[in-house]
Amino acid sequence: MMVWGIYTRTELDMTTDSFLDQEDPSMMALNEYRRQFGSDDSVFLVYRAKDGDVFSRESLLAIQQLTD
Repeated sequence: MMVWGIYTRTELDMTTDSFLDQEDPSMMALNEYRRQFGSDDSVFLVYRAKDGDVFSRESLLAIQQLTD
């Protein structure tokens, strides 16, 4: 059996994606995200308010623009 696997170059896909239903809406959304952005790694931004108050109107508007 092992010789047959080597002979036919059988490959095993042990990634977590191979165990999940690719037609599931969540997986489809994730795959679309990966297609658009190339990765599903997280990105963290640090915001420092010019006036020192992250809850001021100006700061909240700036944060909203970053996240929209």
